[in-house]
Amino acid sequence: MWDIRSLKALCTIPAHKSNVSDVRFHRAADLPPSLTSETMDVDTNGQKESSTAERYKDGLYLVSSGFDGFIKLWSADDWQLQRSIPTDAGKIMSVDISRDAKYIASGSYNRSYQLFAPEETAI
Repeated sequence: MWDIRSLKALCTIPAHKSNVSDVRFHRAADLPPSLTSETMDVDTNGQKESSTAERYKDGLYLVSSGFDGFIKLWSADDWQLQRSIPTDAGKIMSVDISRDAKYIASGSYNRSYQLFAPEETAI
């Protein structure tokens, strides 16, 4: 990550096991819950309850693709990996998120593209 004002590197994210081919920022406060929240077991008075905790507040995300065949979604709040999506296309050359944040599209070296959607979204 670079600071555009000073042109200095702020941090390095070891994102992929091979070359990183594309990186895109996306601002969406309304990403599907399966991407932005996590479910955890909370122990209250000896009883376990499931609760969903919203972790990311700014709604700025980063999606990356690589020659390792993975698409990765990161939170720009703390640069933590949210999802790692394996593909069967080999080298991924490009990636993008739709404006409504319902789909992630990727283009691969083998001249194919793939469209990914959260489980609750039907294509």
